[in-house]
Amino acid sequence: MLKKTIPSLKNRRSKVEDYLIGTYYSNLSDVIRDRLRKIVAEYKRKMRLGLLQPSTKRKITLQ
Repeated sequence: MLKKTIPSLKNRRSKVEDYLIGTYYSNLSDVIRDRLRKIVAEYKRKMRLGLLQPSTKRKITLQ
């Protein structure tokens, strides 16, 4: 009989944070900031190409 275990979300999150912060970023704020920049850039690209529906067009600002 095979016994499979599923790691908890907290455990998985911790492993991902450790990997990202240790490998690509210096801290968690850098990870979040970089991801937000990518989301905003993709949103702007889709707006320029007219790929978003009128109901989803709203201004995104970072504060």
